[in-house]
Amino acid sequence: MKVMLGCCVVVLVILAGVPVQAVEPLALYDDFNAKSIDASKWSGEQSGRLLEVAREIHGNRLRLAARAFGSPSPIPGEFSSRFRLPFTNPAAVTAIEATVAVRKVEATGCPGNPLPTRAQMRLSGFFFNTGTTPPPPGNGTDDVLAFVRIERFSDSADPEGVLRVRAILFHCSDPNCNFGAILSNQNLGSIEVGGRVRLRIQWDPDSDQFIFQRDDQPEVFAPYAVSDVLPPGLQTKRVELAHEVANCSAAGSTAFMEVFVNDVFVNASAVSGP
Repeated sequence: MKVMLGCCVVVLVILAGVPVQAVEPLALYDDFNAKSIDASKWSGEQSGRLLEVAREIHGNRLRLAARAFGSPSPIPGEFSSRFRLPFTNPAAVTAIEATVAVRKVEATGCPGNPLPTRAQMRLSGFFFNTGTTPPPPGNGTDDVLAFVRIERFSDSADPEGVLRVRAILFHCSDPNCNFGAILSNQNLGSIEVGGRVRLRIQWDPDSDQFIFQRDDQPEVFAPYAVSDVLPPGLQTKRVELAHEVANCSAAGSTAFMEVFVNDVFVNASAVSGP
């Protein structure tokens, strides 16, 4: 029998006389209808080369904005920067849904560097570990990371102002989850700057899969064939801006995104449980 993170409400649906397990229903976690971010629900993190950052409630919505820069190095590569709002009780969270509006985006690469700059907004989290023994806290080796993101690449062939939505399942191979194997990478279409999209990611351990959804479009499934009985070493789930900026010895490579987030839902037991 599988051990799942947090509590779980089991719902049975009768289909053609056969009981079928369904994923846990969602419940409102935060509508940001307050003067400031609720410290009982969220914490704050950031890393990398970040400037012009903002994390606040603005007009009953969460506003996230961050500009990141690449390393001033002549060696081709990229520099990762993160601006995050993690859940305070991530172990209980098995599903995340949020409505996101992108207000501004910029992704500028570097001549001579083959890697593009990537500006990204993500709902993400580490859900379980595939190893045979519990991982040390803070060590993401063999963790499974799942996220749904809105992205703009500096080498995109799309018209200006068009962003892509993708759902990704990733198996980490190092403690910081910088490397690993992509288990699933699925295109959920495009949106334009100024547009709004509702995104959902949900772990369905009984069916060995993740479920992704955009708005009211059909659900997209990402099955996996690895063990999911252990908790992750990197115990975190979050709403974040995740920029990858091309290194450049000449100044100029940068990633910027400003988004507004509203109506964050999670699995019901994460709201009602301890």
